Amino acid sequence: MFSKGFKVVHFKIHSNISSRITDKLFNVSQTIIRQRPSLVAVSINSDGGSITQAKNIVSILKDISYKTSAPIYTFGEDRVFGAANIVLVGANRCFSSKHSMIGQFGFSQIITETSEFNKEYGIATTYCSEATKGKKLDSNTPFTEEDKKWINNVLSDREEELKKELIKLRAEKFHEKNLSNEQLNSSLFQKDIVFGQEAQNLGFIDGVATFEQIVNTEFPDAKVKLVVNRRLFGYGDSAYVPGIFDYFSPLALQVMNMKV
Repeated sequence: MFSKGFKVVHFKIHSNISSRITDKLFNVSQTIIRQRPSLVAVSINSDGGSITQAKNIVSILKDISYKTSAPIYTFGEDRVFGAANIVLVGANRCFSSKHSMIGQFGFSQIITETSEFNKEYGIATTYCSEATKGKKLDSNTPFTEEDKKWINNVLSDREEELKKELIKLRAEKFHEKNLSNEQLNSSLFQKDIVFGQEAQNLGFIDGVATFEQIVNTEFPDAKVKLVVNRRLFGYGDSAYVPGIFDYFSPLALQVMNMKV
């Protein structure tokens, strides 16, 4: 049973996973540790982003957890796509709501080719590069089938890296479900999206619940208090309304003082 004054540090990540999010989390990590929370919760609403930065975010959260002995709980909100799933499942316990969309484990890239446009309007371009593959990302040069194949290979490599990381993080749960890699591919990774209950049935998440439901069920007397300076999270000169975090920053922080 938690003691009186139980604290939850709660993050909301409502943005693509990028170095910006990692930097913000790293910059406040010592502040969080000084708060001595009993639980660290992360709510996620993200279209994906960088695999590397997602791993970095998980590492920072685990460091906070190690130094405070606080477990990590994550909560998928409207959508958790691509690399954001690493943050979702890289926790002690992970949840999503019933209608949360989870998935889009593949990667795509939009390439705008302007070579014909330049030719029609007489726009001359000069491209200089010492990199062997550098010209493959040059929109002023026609893309060949070899170029497209190379880009597809890069995207496939990213997809495999993401899948391997997710399988590693949830290996124990997948093993409990007796799911092979082939079954995971057909039931999870090759699908566009799955919803909360299906994700739980596959062992991808631990339960179907929102942050508010967990708090109201397990800690019904919770009181919320904002403790971080708004400038730290990039609110700038915008008007600030306590409690409405989404409008001002992709990463917001609150501390919940629990009375039990």
